[in-house]
Amino acid sequence: MELRCGHVNNCGYVTVYAPGDASSYVSGAIPEHRLIMSLMLGRPLRSDENVHHKNGDRGDNRPSNLELWVKPQPAGQRVEDVIAWAKDILKRYRKFDTSTAKDSPQLELIIGGKAVAGTE
Repeated sequence: MELRCGHVNNCGYVTVYAPGDASSYVSGAIPEHRLIMSLMLGRPLRSDENVHHKNGDRGDNRPSNLELWVKPQPAGQRVEDVIAWAKDILKRYRKFDTSTAKDSPQLELIIGGKAVAGTE
């Protein structure tokens, strides 16, 4: 995957240019934290998944600072639907362990000659 220098958008998130990535916008841009989480998971993020910065710094995209969050089930659902949703969530994340999300050299991204993720 080609990865080009990014910029900080008006919301404070680092956006990189990664055309061809399954999660990139039509323009080829993708928020860096979403790209890093996708690499950590080994798959594109789902539409009901968010990436949270533990320390609140939207520019700190080290893997150890990122958490995968799931959007909650909408209110007003039938009990059967909520049970099916809960079972799907348990099945989907059975093997996901946030305690193992460490900064990793395999996730190091070099943007503009500077290591921006995967290193302390």
